[in-house]
Amino acid sequence: MASVHTVPAADNSALATAFDSSLRTQWARYVHIATWAIGLAATNGPGTAAAWCVLTMMMGYGRGLVEGAMARDERAKTGRDWRDVYPWIAAGVGVFWAAAPGMAWRSGHEAGPRLAVRMLSAGYLMVLTQFRGAPRAAVIVSAPYTAVFFYFVASAWGTPWFGATLAGIPILASALVFGLMHGLLA
Repeated sequence: MASVHTVPAADNSALATAFDSSLRTQWARYVHIATWAIGLAATNGPGTAAAWCVLTMMMGYGRGLVEGAMARDERAKTGRDWRDVYPWIAAGVGVFWAAAPGMAWRSGHEAGPRLAVRMLSAGYLMVLTQFRGAPRAAVIVSAPYTAVFFYFVASAWGTPWFGATLAGIPILASALVFGLMHGLLA
């Protein structure tokens, strides 16, 4: 007899776990931003990297303030359900993160596209790690990276990068589905 697995619905508890982990590891976002800025400095120059770093850190700090307000509001049991809003806030900040791979891609530096793909992959990995049990939230939060990926495909048209970039679609899609499945089944 075949075993039957039920996939738990992405409920508030998975999003609560993601939210809680974000609150407890806010310092880590600044480490990641700094390491991405180092990469951008290599392809886009230190001034551009510093500007991106400062803007993205400011957005990360703003996200931390919002997360703190959300946590205080939930503890006060005011009845608001921030979990519907939280993925959109994270996606808004993600626009700044997703700008970095786009900047590296357009840098004109020989290593720019390689760095861009690495950053994009790391961005997806961070989102899937944090929102592994909440697929709807993961799709929302990773939307800026997805937009940048499709920009890569479109901008590679007519270049030697086009075939490999286009071939990345099923690779990326299967990795995302795999990550979300494992998050739901865990």
